[in-house]
Amino acid sequence: MTNLRAAARITSNLPTLSQSQIAKRWQMDADTVRNIIRKHHLSPVPAPWKRARYSILDIWRVEGVSHASALDLSQHSDLLEPLATANDLAKLYNCTPATIRNWARESVLPSFRLGGSVRFHMFAIQEVLSEF
Repeated sequence: MTNLRAAARITSNLPTLSQSQIAKRWQMDADTVRNIIRKHHLSPVPAPWKRARYSILDIWRVEGVSHASALDLSQHSDLLEPLATANDLAKLYNCTPATIRNWARESVLPSFRLGGSVRFHMFAIQEVLSEF
């Protein structure tokens, strides 16, 4: 019971995001975000807002973040950062976007797909590239 209370306390302090905030986080247009939300059957958080808002836990679930990581307070600052695209990483590491996508396809870099696009968590990329 104590673990459930602790988990409930952690999740109650997490933010909720509107579709436009999710679009900015994922670097996608609103229509694509709406389709992904519909595909994953995300339900809005009940609240007095005019526009639908979604729990960050649901967003992280779509991004492939494990439930244990989502409840780990030490990882929240990393998980709340916007996602990176292949172009972002290519500029940062001075290579081509095709190289980044190839490394993602070969599982050299941790990535996940949203719609038809590849996205990356920066903290995961930095962990992998620090090993080289």
